[in-house]
Amino acid sequence: MSITELLQRITNSQLARERNRRTTYHDMVRQVAEGHEPPSEEVDQLLRETGKTAEQFAADVELMTRRLKWRAEYDTLPKHRAEIDELNSKIAACNKVLEAAEKKHDEDTNPLLARMAWL
Repeated sequence: MSITELLQRITNSQLARERNRRTTYHDMVRQVAEGHEPPSEEVDQLLRETGKTAEQFAADVELMTRRLKWRAEYDTLPKHRAEIDELNSKIAACNKVLEAAEKKHDEDTNPLLARMAWL
């Protein structure tokens, strides 16, 4: 085995560990944002491994909490859109009834009003 191959394997291993730490950190941030409380020793160890501070962790949890809330609101949009479409259809039907009633009213009252104008 050459030194280049050894260094490449070490580099790949380090990159894999770093990706794993970032993924674990992200998962822990999400868990806390969702209301789960991991053991403080695990959080402390992960913060040391990732080089993050408690303040950074708190900021990331706050951001994730907002994102989860926004996602929940976004997921309700199709439901609201369908309800709005249904309400618009009902309003359109009511408008047709009103339009027909106004037309009938005009047809019934216009001759009467015209007759009154001649008196």
